[in-house]
Amino acid sequence: MNKYQNKYNGQSAVVEFELNLPYELVAGEDDELSIASEFTDSSLYSLSTSSAGRMSNGNTLIGEGTAVTIWEVIESGEVLWKYTN
Repeated sequence: MNKYQNKYNGQSAVVEFELNLPYELVAGEDDELSIASEFTDSSLYSLSTSSAGRMSNGNTLIGEGTAVTIWEVIESGEVLWKYTN
């Protein structure tokens, strides 16, 4: 079990990592990426299909699950809208 499984309590999460290029993983060193932003919600869960992308306005668009739920979330984590098909 990794540290994120406990952190999100079995929920899905959208995590954006801070990546400073060029980036290298070095064996034996603790060089994990830093988290730039993250979002989870008690009703956010997808066993297989999901995606997320940063929009030009800075918000995050999340596509979740085979039931097709779409979220728009602002940087503070507030859900602007949510649509379930």
